Amino acid sequence: MDYFKGIKTLLVLKLRYRELCKEHHPDLGGDTKTMQMINVQYERALRWASDSDGKRLNPDEIKIEKDLMEVINKIIALQGIVIEVTGRWVWVTGETKQYKDYLKKCGLWWASKKEAWYWRPANAKCTSKHSMSFAHIRDKYGSTNIETVCHASLS
Repeated sequence: MDYFKGIKTLLVLKLRYRELCKEHHPDLGGDTKTMQMINVQYERALRWASDSDGKRLNPDEIKIEKDLMEVINKIIALQGIVIEVTGRWVWVTGETKQYKDYLKKCGLWWASKKEAWYWRPANAKCTSKHSMSFAHIRDKYGSTNIETVCHASLS
């Protein structure tokens, strides 16, 4: 089965991938073999997807997209959290206290001023000395909430 047949743009590709994760992720009742096949196809589809300007992604951008989705896959089944993607950053809020050690293990960092966990690509470090509000970040980079589905074990 070709899960991404006919998809050309990065935005549509990412949305389709997230839908498939909610349906087939092992922590959400799916099976590992299907999820592995989806991941392989997603990686292949990233090479052909175009950004909003119609340009194909370069290898560094493809790696960032894969890393971003890997982080989301690790935390998507945690109950009571809110996952928000703004640009290429992942923000996690909600009932995160119980998952503190797990979130650290997944490569997320705590932003005390925003009272939220975040992940970002290594080259996306913020150099501004002034903190931006979530509203300003959302306006500048856009925002997508990732729906979490159910509770999973943290093995």
